[in-house]
Amino acid sequence: MKKGTLFILAVLFLTNGLNAQYYLEHLHRWDEVITKFVKLPKPTDAQEFKKYPVVFVKQEITEDYLKAIKKQYKGKKKVKGDEIIAQQEIFVKRYNQTLEEVIKLYPYDVDAKIVSMSEYENIDKNDVHAFVKIKHRGYLTAGITGKKETNHFAIPIPLEMYNEEYSMEVEMKFFIQRMENYIKRMAKGSKASRKIYAQCKKELNDRLKSETKKRTLLIDKRYLAEGIKKKDLSKILDMKFELVDKETIDEQILNPSGDFWYVKIVPYQGFSRSSTKSFNSQKQSWSSGPSRTSRFTVGAHYIIDPTDGSAMLVNFMLSPDIDKNALKKYNSDLKSTKLSLRD
Repeated sequence: MKKGTLFILAVLFLTNGLNAQYYLEHLHRWDEVITKFVKLPKPTDAQEFKKYPVVFVKQEITEDYLKAIKKQYKGKKKVKGDEIIAQQEIFVKRYNQTLEEVIKLYPYDVDAKIVSMSEYENIDKNDVHAFVKIKHRGYLTAGITGKKETNHFAIPIPLEMYNEEYSMEVEMKFFIQRMENYIKRMAKGSKASRKIYAQCKKELNDRLKSETKKRTLLIDKRYLAEGIKKKDLSKILDMKFELVDKETIDEQILNPSGDFWYVKIVPYQGFSRSSTKSFNSQKQSWSSGPSRTSRFTVGAHYIIDPTDGSAMLVNFMLSPDIDKNALKKYNSDLKSTKLSLRD
């Protein structure tokens, strides 16, 4: 039986004009949190990944987690801490229950099973497995076990997975499809290979040319920036579209008809750092002061074919919402045949 896992898209910095699926997923300008634990698989690693038995690791609320929350939220903040723990308990329960369905979606014909954290930690180091689990500040990760655990794929947990109104299975299927596409790309060869890039470019351009006019783009109404109306979309987009609720898109993800593409936006927290400098008049020299960290949110804007999870375009934009700039970018990229190398 075939069962399910995840993919990596760990880029957290703004990158304009990236509609080449292959090279977007090979950019290594990653957030420092990601680069500490993710390692890009070599072609041979990607090819072997598909052969390993896979384990899906259940999520647990550890004592260390509880201690950290209680330490951070004490005194007058205790109520907030209790709310966070209660929310996490609901998330863990839903996530573990969802694994029963997600494991059936695993795209490779290998043995797949669900294990507890302790069972995972006791796997024989000589018995290599693929794994899917949550780790490192709320990231969904996948990789392989062995003498040393290697994380090949990671993505922040989407906020929808914390909302009981939405299907967690839908979000996991999105990850599974993207992972499978990623593995296919990585198994073909080096990210620096222009031959591989040219092939990926042609595949994407041929698909855009033949399918854009045939498909209807489903846009989640929640994504629209303030002030954006349906008439704005009609003026800018040159393809058919429908403004729908999330449930309509979820149905297409779980049971695709082949008539639609859909917009998916994954918000990322980015970081920028700058240091201050001051001039010492006695020493006649500049000295560095304390560094400053600024946080900002960017959005990974996908247009996805739900039949196989292929990204028809991916753009990183300063806004995690759909504004006029995003719409113009969608429109120009869907018609473009010029995919520049970005690495």
